[in-house]
Amino acid sequence: MRIWNSHYISIALIGFFMATKVEAITLFGGSFVSLAVPSSEKKVSINKARFGKQELCGIELKSNVIVLNTKVWQQLASLLDVHEVHDDRVFQSVEPSITTDYSPRLRYVFSRLDADYSTFVFRSKDGSNLSDIAKSLLGAASSEVGLIAVGYSCD
Repeated sequence: MRIWNSHYISIALIGFFMATKVEAITLFGGSFVSLAVPSSEKKVSINKARFGKQELCGIELKSNVIVLNTKVWQQLASLLDVHEVHDDRVFQSVEPSITTDYSPRLRYVFSRLDADYSTFVFRSKDGSNLSDIAKSLLGAASSEVGLIAVGYSCD
């Protein structure tokens, strides 16, 4: 029963954040936020970014469309300007990391992991909507294309 209550609370909090349109959405272990939004910028925060088995140390981009071609993820990374902010003090560019194993992944890793919270700012380089970028790269099929940011644990 306790797991169900915490899951319900997480969904309610995500709904609250989306309804109130806060500036940055915060990720917790197991949660995600949509990046396919009708604006050119999206801010995603992670509280207490720290090294460790259960701690989040970056953000991975995923899609509801299976993308096994590494070049698609490289092209997506080339269209995004990503910056990180730590405790409202440090603002710097972040380079993407793309895995090349069976299922390629696009990751952004925090440069500092000693902050109380850290934020990635995803911005299109040419001012396009992030949802338009997702559709053009991942396919404009009849169903809605999803591009989400997920916090991942340090290995």
